[in-house]
Amino acid sequence: MRKLKVEKNVIIFAVIIGIVACELLVLLPLEVINIVAIQKKLSSIKHNLATIEQDWPKKDVYVRNQGEVKEAITSLHGKFVNPQEASNLFSFISSSGKNFNVEIRVLNPADLQEYASIPGGKIKYLPITMSLQSSFHNLARFLEYLQTSQYFFEVTELKIFSGFPANTIEMVLCGLVKVKE
Repeated sequence: MRKLKVEKNVIIFAVIIGIVACELLVLLPLEVINIVAIQKKLSSIKHNLATIEQDWPKKDVYVRNQGEVKEAITSLHGKFVNPQEASNLFSFISSSGKNFNVEIRVLNPADLQEYASIPGGKIKYLPITMSLQSSFHNLARFLEYLQTSQYFFEVTELKIFSGFPANTIEMVLCGLVKVKE
């Protein structure tokens, strides 16, 4: 057997070519992927920083608004009726009708109906079928009063039959009842 003579320069050249090829085929694509990922993170950080720089002077307004929103939410939670307090709702409607010269002939509650789920319970509709006699103006004032009252009310059906001296009104008024889970 004959020995191959390989020069030292050829081996060094082959090793250098192998290293360069490994770098081009393996390491360079990995570095490009890393650079793209870093660029995305940098872009996100720049966007967040611009938002912070824009919103920072308004921080006190946001804190004040947050307090106002918390107060509003607390007040709105007070507009729900507990199932045990449904009679209070009926007496409120009845007494309010008298204050606005609205004669309530029928006040008939129906079964609770599903409405929505919230943290700590469920909200259900309490439909109340009503038959009233009143002038249109007094009815409008009465409904406006109910809408701005201490309870949530929604009129889901309203029929007005013209008559003299008073109109006959049939409606379904829904209150909101909070049922604990």
